[in-house]
Amino acid sequence: MNVEIKPIPDFPDYLISESGIVYSIAERANRGRPKKPVIKSQWICFGYKAVSLQVNGRSCKRFVHNLLLETFVGSRPKGHQCRHLDSNPLNNNLSNLKWGTRSENQMDRLSVGRDNRGSKHGMSKLTESQVKEIRDMGVAANKNIRKIDNGGDYKRISEKFNVSKTTVESIVVGRTWGWLR
Repeated sequence: MNVEIKPIPDFPDYLISESGIVYSIAERANRGRPKKPVIKSQWICFGYKAVSLQVNGRSCKRFVHNLLLETFVGSRPKGHQCRHLDSNPLNNNLSNLKWGTRSENQMDRLSVGRDNRGSKHGMSKLTESQVKEIRDMGVAANKNIRKIDNGGDYKRISEKFNVSKTTVESIVVGRTWGWLR
């Protein structure tokens, strides 16, 4: 299988393959050996593969997924970001990348279960079932509508779940955890 390799725009000494491998073709003292591309080392930065490239004597750190799309697809449209269609930030194959809006990127994460909302978030104190219980406790039983409470009930609920009264109110009126049905 042939993998296409192209020069990276704005970085004349570098090439990138469709699979996200970055090569340096910069002039070096080769001691008589023929010049050949050298694979650039990559590291993980914020969960994404990154490389350090030299241009005009200055070092420039770039994410591999952005370099790949800029090289094979074109410059980033205004307001867009790189989408990893399988939501795996280490999968930099061209077939897995696409420019898209932040909203489209978030929908990709939701579709494959890689979101971090609710109890998946590292700072969450509550589970989804606890939030549903709080919501049920905060709803006025006789009218089946959410009520704004001036103290008593929200305070009792907040003590039971070890959260603030404001957190309880935000859950009941749908400001937080609104996505949970």
